[in-house]
Parts: sequence; C-alpha cells; structure tokens
Amino acid sequence: MEGPWRAPSDPSDAAKPTLVPEMSVDFLTPAEAALRIEDGSTVAVAGAGGGLLESEAVCAAIEARFLATGHPRDLTLVNALGFGDAAHIRGINHFAHEGMLRRAVVGLWSWSPKMQDMAASGAVEAYCLPGGAIMQLLREIGAGRPGLFTHVGLGTFVDPRQGGGKCNARATADIVELMTIDGREVLRYKPFRVDVGIVRGTCSDPRGNISTIEEPADLDASAVATAAHASRGLVIAQVRERVAARSLPPRDVRVPGVLVDAVVVDPGQMQTHRARYEPELSGQARAALKVIWATLLTNLRTLPGAWMRNFPSAASALNPLASKVPQKTTFLAFCEMSMKPPVPTSRPPRKETLTLPAASASPMPRQVMSMPPPE
Repeated sequence: MEGPWRAPSDPSDAAKPTLVPEMSVDFLTPAEAALRIEDGSTVAVAGAGGGLLESEAVCAAIEARFLATGHPRDLTLVNALGFGDAAHIRGINHFAHEGMLRRAVVGLWSWSPKMQDMAASGAVEAYCLPGGAIMQLLREIGAGRPGLFTHVGLGTFVDPRQGGGKCNARATADIVELMTIDGREVLRYKPFRVDVGIVRGTCSDPRGNISTIEEPADLDASAVATAAHASRGLVIAQVRERVAARSLPPRDVRVPGVLVDAVVVDPGQMQTHRARYEPELSGQARAALKVIWATLLTNLRTLPGAWMRNFPSAASALNPLASKVPQKTTFLAFCEMSMKPPVPTSRPPRKETLTLPAASASPMPRQVMSMPPPE
C-alpha cells in the first residue's frame, strides 16, 4: 500500500498499519542544483517576462557553471511565454551562450537580443511556437498523451506548409505535423522528453509541496513539473522560503511534492523585477482605483502618439465615471476624468404614493390540493 501508511509484513498484524516516516526532498543551493543538469538535457522553464514566476537564482547558477566548466552544454531550452528583463541580463539571457544551447523552442524571443543573434547566425536550432500551445503540449506530455491536437497555428508560420515554426536553416526537425481528423485539418504538436523542469513558487514545506500564494500568477508551473516527472526527469523548484511541515493549506499547493525532486531556497527572490512583494499583484490586497489611474497617467504621459490623440468613445465603457466622453477626447483626458470623484446631483424628492387595491367584499376561496387515495 503506497503513501504514508503501509501494512506490516506480518499478516497476523495486517489490521494495524504502521506509520512510515514522511519523505522529504533535497534542499540544495543554486550551484548544487545546477550540477544535476547533464549535457544534452531538454530543460523546460516556467516563467514569463518581468520576473513573473522566474527562477532567477537557478538559471544564473546554470550559466555560472557553464562559463566556469563548459557544462552543461548542448541543451534544449523550452519556454512558453518568454522570460527576462529589459536590460537583457536575466531570464533567458542566462542561456544565450554558444555551445550551451543546441535548440531553443520558445514562444517569445524579444527578451534576449543575444539569443536572437544566435538564431540569426545559426548558432542554435531556433523554433517559435504559440505560447499557449507550448503550455498545453507540456500538459499533454505530463499526461502521457501523443501530443497536442489543435487548430491553433493553422495557416500561420507554425503550419508545416509555411515553415512549421522553424526560424532558421539549422532547424530541420519537424516538431509540428499537419493531420486531418474527422474531415478537419489540425496541427499535432509532437511530444518530447523533458529531462529537467524548473519552476518557482513562494514557499515549500519539507516534502516539496510548492505554494504560489504570493506570486502574481501560476502560469505553467504545474505543466512543466508534470511533464518532467512523467518523463522520469528532474524537477527543480525555486522558492523564497521554507515553511514547517503541514503548514500549507492543501488548496494553496500548486505543485505537489510528489512531483518535486529538489528545492532551492532563495531568500532574495523577487516577486517581479520591480518589487520584492506587492500584495496587490497576488490578490492579498486591493489597490485603490485612484492609485491605479495615477500610475497609468504617469506612464502614458511618456507615450505620445496619434492613438492617444484620438481616443475612441467606446472606451468610455471602461469606467462608469466617464460614461459620456466626447469623440475628440484624448486618452490622457479620459484618464484624468476617471480620477475625478463623481459630482453629486441634487434631485428633488420623488413624490410617489403607494395605492393599495380596495379590499374585496368576498375573499377568494382557499384552494386545497387533494391527493388521490393510495392504491
């Protein structure tokens, strides 16, 4: 019998299960976690731009090990949503070294000009697939199914008739297949083995249960971990802190410990690239509407353009305080109107009287429902 309870070997005592000590995952430093990644591995990394769910400490340690030893090398990087920063030093940029990568299958290339140069020069096999398709494909890999079947991508650069997601001449493998099912054309995104899955959460207990309670989004953390686990690969989770056993509410756990092999605790982990922790982003607090609009105004004043000078009146539906916006109103003016409190209107009290119907002289007879006699 699997689980924390197991029947004893003596059949005469089978009715008295014994408690097996709880299993715990390995808690490693970022450098120790990087040592577990072998050459030629397929590494799937959860996360998105701006620091959302990015395992920065682990990725930086992988880069540091490669620069020092030349390993791990010939990796295949899989990422759905693109991860990195505007300075092009974090996220996917840690993998932008010739020899370190053999192939990159990502949904967004814009976070790393160096990675773009590698693709353009043929230093890496470059593929670009829809981010949602990559996320769903990882889920299908985790379930052991034969790929993702979908109409998404038909008629685009992902369609095998138009390149199959290949971004350069070095990318020769057909990772997307055109099929016909029940008379409909669909694309089959082919499954692959995931040797290493790297995910992030807020905290972990000793058994490796990962909670994302203070993260802005869960993204594809569960799909990445499931895909690596189903491939008999390695799942590495980075968190900000370690918590006591049984302290996590079960519904707050997004990656269960049964999927996790190693945990890296990074006390300096940032919620985003902008701040260590903003409760408004993860739902622990609500931001005041005035603060939101003020921040929006500050940013928009630095973005001049024709689209701001001719803001459509349809956008007035975004805010009931500015429901009647003239056609020529600019976007900035609309935001400023939205920040103003509503002007109270003085209305005369409504003089209405409630007229009750006159009492009937003969009340309506009471209706009684009769039940048929039992047979």
